Amino acid sequence: MRNTSFSHLLERAKHGDAEAIRQVVDRLEPLVRKYSSRLGYADARSELIEWLLRAIHRYPLASQSRDSSPKSYHKGKATF
Repeated sequence: MRNTSFSHLLERAKHGDAEAIRQVVDRLEPLVRKYSSRLGYADARSELIEWLLRAIHRYPLASQSRDSSPKSYHKGKATF
């Protein structure tokens, strides 16, 4: 099911679909690994994954916002 769009996975994950959550985390694993290495402390990877899981639920879905483009999202529509 790797061909599922990321936005569709986020929508499913936001609604509690465990498989979608796993796929989102899997797709972002290279970034999690990269930044946990840069942070350089033992719990960095698990803390980044915890942050990611919380962020999934904060991310506005297209159906919840008039403009769900990444540009508008990064201009302060969500706080982490």
